[in-house]
Amino acid sequence: YAQAEVPNRNKRYYKKPILEREFSKYINESVRNKSAYGELGHSDKHSLDEDRVCHLIRNIYQDGNNWIGESIILNNDKGRIISSLVEAGGRFGVSTKALGSLHATNEGYSIVGDDLILRWIDVVLNPSAPDAFVNGILEGKEFIWNNGIITECVVSQLNKQLKSEFKPFKKGIGKNVLSEDHAIKVFKKFIKLVESK
Repeated sequence: YAQAEVPNRNKRYYKKPILEREFSKYINESVRNKSAYGELGHSDKHSLDEDRVCHLIRNIYQDGNNWIGESIILNNDKGRIISSLVEAGGRFGVSTKALGSLHATNEGYSIVGDDLILRWIDVVLNPSAPDAFVNGILEGKEFIWNNGIITECVVSQLNKQLKSEFKPFKKGIGKNVLSEDHAIKVFKKFIKLVESK
């Protein structure tokens, strides 16, 4: 969701201790309280625009100089736009919306000041952090980022296949009993599906 100690595409450099401080506050005040919403695209406003909200962040953790997160896409107009991007295999990312000062350097980038205040995290098509692209999870379907292409995971496909095979044998439906032959047949289909992926 963010990166420290490297100039981003907006030519801004975030110091790690400042991002640690701000993400710690954001996690404690917003993520844990289930109020860490983000917008689709960055708006010019300094307060969250309820009409642009598209996701709810449910987890953020630090991995070295990176902050990685998990969001739930909302079932509203803006959330459905993100869902359609994932379904189409589109590429998008996340970007922090923050307030604070910038201090120019001779190297051509600006250092973000100690007065930084992290407000929220938006979904954007072109994130400024080099590695802030999304591995999508959509409506119970699992997707993976595979060489720049988001594709549905085998696990999700296998799950569907197995559910359809075992549907007639759910508890309480007539006298259907899963025979050993049918179980072997289902298992062979499962292995074939795994091998085909």
